[in-house]
Amino acid sequence: PNGTGARPGAGDTCDSEVTGEIAKLKDGPTEGGRPTVAIASGLFSMEDDIGKHRGRRVVALSTDEEGAVDGSFGKMGKCKVLFKGGVSAEVGSKLKMMPR
Repeated sequence: PNGTGARPGAGDTCDSEVTGEIAKLKDGPTEGGRPTVAIASGLFSMEDDIGKHRGRRVVALSTDEEGAVDGSFGKMGKCKVLFKGGVSAEVGSKLKMMPR
């Protein structure tokens, strides 16, 4: 539908809400014992330029915690989401990327 061969629902437009999930929680800096970086899958397709979406708001639906796209992770359309206050949502939790 978007002409790139990407699956429908991928984050190729800035004005749509897209859902994905937490694929991994990164070790490293924590806030109150909670990780601050989540690896998200399903928000983008491999063809998307994730850098264009840096700073775009992402919400963990189970906990209502808010983060932002921080960059790409690997080559399979995954991205890093930075949660400045830490994130308590678990791997597999649904995420929603909000329209700009």
